[in-house]
Amino acid sequence: MDSPTQQKIRAKWIDVARVLAIILIVIAHIKYLNTEFTNAFGELCWYMQFDGRVYFFMMIAGYFTRTNASLGRLGNRFFGLLIPFIIWNTLYAVLLHQSFSFNLFWGTPANPFPADIPLWFLRDILVCTLLVPFFQKIKLYWPPIILLLFILQNQWPQISHYILLPSPSSVGFFLLGLFLSSFSLHKLKEYWAPYSSLFLTGGVLIGLYYGCTHGFNWENLYTPISTFERLFGIMMLISAAILIELYFPKVTQFLLKLTPGCFFVFASHYFVYIMFKSHLPHDWLANYALLVPFVVMIICWGAFYGIRMFLPFLLPIIAHQKTYKLFKN
Repeated sequence: MDSPTQQKIRAKWIDVARVLAIILIVIAHIKYLNTEFTNAFGELCWYMQFDGRVYFFMMIAGYFTRTNASLGRLGNRFFGLLIPFIIWNTLYAVLLHQSFSFNLFWGTPANPFPADIPLWFLRDILVCTLLVPFFQKIKLYWPPIILLLFILQNQWPQISHYILLPSPSSVGFFLLGLFLSSFSLHKLKEYWAPYSSLFLTGGVLIGLYYGCTHGFNWENLYTPISTFERLFGIMMLISAAILIELYFPKVTQFLLKLTPGCFFVFASHYFVYIMFKSHLPHDWLANYALLVPFVVMIICWGAFYGIRMFLPFLLPIIAHQKTYKLFKN
């Protein structure tokens, strides 16, 4: 058991991991520029990260939901995520001139994404949050169910052509987070820290080889990277976050200042990429493509802090900050 003091101390490494995951997501989404170089570079980033960065958020969503969450807590969590999910997808539909329908938020089997494409994971979190009362009743069977879901992911491309549901990976990582929530973040760090350097080094080397030797087929999103490889990517991300907290305190402090804007950057960066692709010359994008993800991040984080300074009342509905409590926890 952790001491009361330990329990009250915020685990810095988990916030560092959030920021690292967002940075990796924005860099990998350089593919949205759709040039020959950005497609190749995006593929390399995708495989080097083993697609773990988004599923990290699925896992910590499960972790912070907690195994004993009350219906009031679940309701607040659900609506706290649902409101920005609806607002961002509606905003994208207006800006991108899309027609309004349920598919705007849910997607279709042929195109399993909402209007704000990166927010597909939030749709899956919302569904998993609704399922938590059911998950609580089968708590004893979580380990074999998680393993089964990870294995079933390989069959998901065939199923997803007929019905659109959260993928087995999404549900599996959410359940894994619920399972791990019985352990404190400090205990998890204490256990994993001795292996972080070795794991991260080996992971980067394997990722480089994997990224340089594999192609990526956008028409079949689910098969190129298995669920177990995604778990490997999550462990790499966690290893990097722990090492940064242990050995680079100034970097840690800088990244912690970026943490509040993570949701906003996740939701808004796709639109900035679209604007760049639509309004910047193709030659410029080809020559300076590697700079674009960092410019996108500066714009998005800058917009977030501008809103926090001048329009703070918008934070609960567009940035998942200081969300309103509709129910008693």
